[in-house]
Amino acid sequence: MPNTTTRRQDVKITGSVYNDFKDIREFYRKHEETIIKAFDECKKIFKVEDVNLLIRNIRKRSTVGTYGNSSKTISIDIRRFKIKSIVSTIIHEMTHAKQYLDKRLKVASNGKQEFENKIYPNPNKVSHEKYLNLPWEIEAREMEKKYIEQVWKSIK
Repeated sequence: MPNTTTRRQDVKITGSVYNDFKDIREFYRKHEETIIKAFDECKKIFKVEDVNLLIRNIRKRSTVGTYGNSSKTISIDIRRFKIKSIVSTIIHEMTHAKQYLDKRLKVASNGKQEFENKIYPNPNKVSHEKYLNLPWEIEAREMEKKYIEQVWKSIK
């Protein structure tokens, strides 16, 4: 991963966002405060303190954000160039952080996932359609819909 710039103890930006590509750099700098405010608002809504934000270019085409429980880090792909979509992704990934914090979502053996005491297949080894129908993903999309206007209103 490229070198990162620390914006705040819990917010880091990769060099490829902060320095390399003019269009990404300009978009990020224009929306930096909005992104950080959205992250802070989501931390309040979900009552999650111990989580970090990494703003980067995620190399997987279909991935707009991820949550890594071991690092307690939400990674957001800045290349979407739609700020409301980025805010929605922060809500989605913060939902996953909360699911892990509450121990409703856990990593089981062999990469399988456990959600609310039920074992599910490794989400990286199922079709996209099955992935979208995993219960923790359904809940995260519901939280996006539930909170997007509240977060958007608070940051504008």
